[in-house]
Amino acid sequence: MAGDIFKIEFTGSFCYTCGFYDYFEDYKFLLEGMGLVTEIIKIEELEERFIVTFQIIGQKK
Repeated sequence: MAGDIFKIEFTGSFCYTCGFYDYFEDYKFLLEGMGLVTEIIKIEELEERFIVTFQIIGQKK
C-alpha cells in the first residue's frame, strides 16, 4: 500500500484566496483521520476543476 498513488477530482465553486489550497490539504487530513497517511505530490488545474494526486505514505495505528 505505501507508495501507491491515487487521484481525486475536485469540482465546484472555489474561493480563490490565499487559503485556496487548504481544500486539498483538508482532504489529506480527513484521510489521516481514517488512518491513511498521504502526501500531495501534484495539483493540476483544468477548466473549473482540479486533479490532485496523492501518494500513500503509510497507515496510522
